[in-house]
Amino acid sequence: MTSPLLSMTAALVLALPAPLGAAEPAEVRVAVVVGNNAGLADDEPLRYAEDDARRVYDVLTRIGGVSPDRAYLLLDQPARSLRRTLAVVTGRIQELANQAPVSLVLYVSSHADRNALHLSGSRFGYDELRQSLSVMATRFRLVIVDGCQTAVRVQQKGGVPTRPIDVDLMATPQTEGEVFISSASDGEPAQEWAYLRGALFTHHLLSGLRGAADYDDNGVVSLFEAYSYTYRNTTAEAARASRLPQTPSYEFQFRGFGDWPFAQPHKYGATIELSKELSGRYWIADRANRLTSEVRKESGYVLRVHAKPGWYRVVSPRGSFVEATDVDLTWGGARRLSPDDFVRRPNQRHTLRGSEPIVLRPLQVLGGAGVAGGTVSGLDLMPSLALGLRYGRHPWFVWMRFFGSQGDFQTTHLDVSHRELRVAAAAGFTRFLFGGIEGAVGLEVEIGWVRQTSTRRAPDAGALPSGLAEGVNDGLLLSAGPVVALAVPLDERWLLQIDGVVGVSWLPIDGDSLDPRALARLTMAVGWRF
Repeated sequence: MTSPLLSMTAALVLALPAPLGAAEPAEVRVAVVVGNNAGLADDEPLRYAEDDARRVYDVLTRIGGVSPDRAYLLLDQPARSLRRTLAVVTGRIQELANQAPVSLVLYVSSHADRNALHLSGSRFGYDELRQSLSVMATRFRLVIVDGCQTAVRVQQKGGVPTRPIDVDLMATPQTEGEVFISSASDGEPAQEWAYLRGALFTHHLLSGLRGAADYDDNGVVSLFEAYSYTYRNTTAEAARASRLPQTPSYEFQFRGFGDWPFAQPHKYGATIELSKELSGRYWIADRANRLTSEVRKESGYVLRVHAKPGWYRVVSPRGSFVEATDVDLTWGGARRLSPDDFVRRPNQRHTLRGSEPIVLRPLQVLGGAGVAGGTVSGLDLMPSLALGLRYGRHPWFVWMRFFGSQGDFQTTHLDVSHRELRVAAAAGFTRFLFGGIEGAVGLEVEIGWVRQTSTRRAPDAGALPSGLAEGVNDGLLLSAGPVVALAVPLDERWLLQIDGVVGVSWLPIDGDSLDPRALARLTMAVGWRF
């Protein structure tokens, strides 16, 4: 079912087509975001209203065209704080309106009734809210309230919800007016869902703004696309999972033609693409187990969901099993998922929410270079080449690597060429630190073969001092120490790893085999997963 808001504006949009080549003029956006878990004394505290407000604030300032210095976030604040903020915003908008058209977005997540918001033991009436907004010098105002029994009265503006139809709207610079959207209709509760860790309406609104609502695939989620997507999914999910209906409602004064661009999700910097072959319901959760998006997809087209760079789990429920995969998104990167990228897992909650990473390609081949501290007296830093194989099943890893190093040094009487060939084995634990970067800590043990070739610096200088001789000396090297590594994903298969080892080594060729020497090495390598 399509949004009733679309049907209310279809005739106006179709009657006034947009001019070809029209460009959106410079627009300044201001946002006020309010979240209150606490309402009046007899209201049961909400669990996720303030978290939802934080998420909306993040979306508006990252992809919603609102600069952080023009965004106001109020959490657990009473009505008087909102009054002060709206007064400040009114003055700020007046200043900005002298430079460019101004749009305002006001989002509230709180307890409410038919007449007022409930904000930390106080009330803020809708009449007062309308009066505060009416004096602002804005071109366009969007008010979104996610609260119980907050349905706007459409008859005040002459609108009547009708049977919805599908309309494709073209963005133009001539959109102005005022739109009020509520998460529920008159008398309906605005539902919070524990598995979403947020409100049902806001969850689908944010999923739509992150790209799921970009029906025409033009890189911009418009207001009508966002509302239509949110309306469809909120009503469907409430009907499917609960006997309590939840139907978003609206009220508007909308002039001009075209649509209002709500968000540009590509500004997040990374993209998950669901290929044409995929279909069904998909959850996308971040590393902190927060469900960032939930989409329904049919086969035959590519669906793009944009996100901040980082690690994500994509899960599709399939009865008693789920199909799941993990995704590392780098800045500016896009990861297209096909059916081959998913593995089947039992339908358990920890699988859905990403507490145990799914590793599709646990093996990695690593090749790179580095520097190592001298293992004998007189030898400074030595360049080294490295080649290795790593196997990782979170939260642990093992690897085996080969190192080759060469260095030259001089004594009073000899020129010495020093060569090393080492085999290293390590094991330890891994953890995602931030974004898609993976940290690892473990213990590495090495065994190596060392050859020193010594020649006289002055061939005719006579006999060498006692204890010195020309020729070739071979020896065995043993080393051990803790290793720390960082792996940075470059794309789906390629990664960059930086690791360092600090420990001790024993080298019989340098004299007393029981005298340990310091070991230090830094390596940078490029890896390929398979």
